[in-house]
Amino acid sequence: MMDYRVDAGETLKKCDIFLLIGRIDIEYQSNLYHASREALRSDSKRANALSALGIPVVTVTSEELRDPELFHTVMEHVGKLQNRKLRIRTSGFTEKRKALWDALFD
Repeated sequence: MMDYRVDAGETLKKCDIFLLIGRIDIEYQSNLYHASREALRSDSKRANALSALGIPVVTVTSEELRDPELFHTVMEHVGKLQNRKLRIRTSGFTEKRKALWDALFD
């Protein structure tokens, strides 16, 4: 769920992407909106508040989003938080994934 709001007591905390399985917040840290000191401070406060509620926060950078191997590592981490193992059963997965990434992010 995108832009999901979590009740954090006195306030609502927005999650960029909220996964119901494992109750995980995935935060996208773009270079454009998250580089300032105030943005970093705000993101840190929100992540700590969510963590205090028992909601794991996984951060994804633009570099991780655009690199299929780095993105795969993030997804393995999310799978572990969900008590799921990431299983790839498609033959030629790495080549297919690279072709898709090249088409999406060229």
